[in-house]
Amino acid sequence: MWNRLVPDLDAVGMLSRVDAGALERYCVMFVRWRECEAVIRADGPVMSMKTENGSDYHQQRPEVGMASKLHGHLKDLETAFGLTPSARARLEVPQSDGTDAGSKVARLVS
Repeated sequence: MWNRLVPDLDAVGMLSRVDAGALERYCVMFVRWRECEAVIRADGPVMSMKTENGSDYHQQRPEVGMASKLHGHLKDLETAFGLTPSARARLEVPQSDGTDAGSKVARLVS
């Protein structure tokens, strides 16, 4: 994920050195979200459980709640980094001064 995002964000001038922590969090959360979604796809959103007396009941998988929370956090960071069409429409991309500072930042954070 990191290797995919950094060059794209750098190319449009949306990356600076101070963004490294937030971008790292985004990548970690994205991987966790995909892992949760893979479990949900493979095993379904609910799991069968047994009570102490042996009765069956169904309970939502923990991954469903985790995926939902991660989705919200990812959406916030996607907006901040301009990773959605509507977010990009609202962002002002800094103009280049002719230096290659963006590429230097990409090398620093990659």
